[in-house]
This record gives sequence, structure tokens and C-alpha cells, in this order.
Amino acid sequence: MNIILDFDGVFVHSNFEKEKCLIEAICSILGINKLNVSKFITKNPGMNRETYFEYFLDLHNQDEESFHKTMDLLKKTYAQNVKEIYHKCLPNPYILKLLKKEMFDFYIISSGNKNEIKNFLNVNRINNIKGVYGGPKTKVENLMIMISEKKIIKNETIIIGDGNKDFELAYKSEMKCILVGEWSLEANNLQNLSANKKNVIYTAKFKNIQLELKKLLTNNNIY
Repeated sequence: MNIILDFDGVFVHSNFEKEKCLIEAICSILGINKLNVSKFITKNPGMNRETYFEYFLDLHNQDEESFHKTMDLLKKTYAQNVKEIYHKCLPNPYILKLLKKEMFDFYIISSGNKNEIKNFLNVNRINNIKGVYGGPKTKVENLMIMISEKKIIKNETIIIGDGNKDFELAYKSEMKCILVGEWSLEANNLQNLSANKKNVIYTAKFKNIQLELKKLLTNNNIY
């Protein structure tokens, strides 16, 4: 049985700090009003950094050379901030406990940069993740890669996430899903997403993760 974990908001409590740094990088480098940037990101959560940067760069109508130079500066500035955020973060203790379940193979699919995630795992000596898939590819693109490489089978996979992108990934792929609101930027919407969905469960707290897994896997005789 496979479990696909989101990273930010599931593995680490980083969503709010990363969003703040993203907004600050765009505003300081491009000189865009903070409220306008914040509104766009709030309405379009869960995308990778390149997509956000491209959107606001396109508003400036820069020539190709300036576009790439500014993009590189945005990436460098934000990456340094993310490095500092992850340095302060600790792994989610409930996820660490889950990782001890040997009947599961664990993977990470995230909108975040995969090298940053791999570095976090190495620093924290977490070595039982079988694969890390991250940006700049989207979550859907990465899932399709995993399926094409026969890393996972749809009906033997559960996604644990904290946002609409995780729900869409599971729902469109016909996979089971647990949505956790505790560290989510979209907590108010998650319960609505899971309403009346047979294979989608919402929980407010990470401490309930293993209980919710048992509910989803009752018919699979995993526990």
C-alpha cells in the first residue's frame, strides 16, 4: 500500500511563513502592491513558485532578457528565505510516527522544490521516503510520472494533503484521500471538499491521522 504525502502543511508547519516570504519577494523585487499580490495568492493557493512569479512578471511586459534576470532574482531570493524557514522547522511528529508503519511505501508530491525537500529530509535523517516529486512540475504531472513508472497503483494509494490541489489530485485520479486542516491555508474549505465523498476524509488534527487511515483501509485488511 502506498501513501503520498504533501510536504508543506503536512510534513512541516511552513505554509504561513512561505506565503509571507513569497509575497515579500514579489513585492520588493517587482514593486507590486502587497494587497494585490496577497489577494491573487489567496485565490490561487498551492501552485509552484515559478507559476506565481511568471504571472506577476507578465504584468510588467519585460523583454526576454530582463524577464529571465528578474525570474532568477526572484527564485534566488525566495529560495534563500525557504532555506531559513526549513532550518527552523521540525518534522511533524504524527507523520514521523506514521512513517514507522512498514506496511506502507511513502512518497512525497509537493509544489515545493524537490531539492529543498530532499535536503530537509537528509538534515533530519529521514530515510524511509521512497521518492520525492516536486516543482517546477505540477502535482498532477508528477503523479502521472509515478504512474507511468509503475511506482504506484491507483487503488492501492492514499494521498494525505492539506489543500484543494491535493483533493483534486486524489479525486481526478480516483484515489483515496485524507485532508488535514491543522496547518492548512485552506482549512475553511477542506470540510466542504470532503462532504459526501466516499473516499475523501477530512480531519482537523494530525493526531487523528492513523484513525482516519483505519477507516479508509478497513476493507483492505491492512491493520
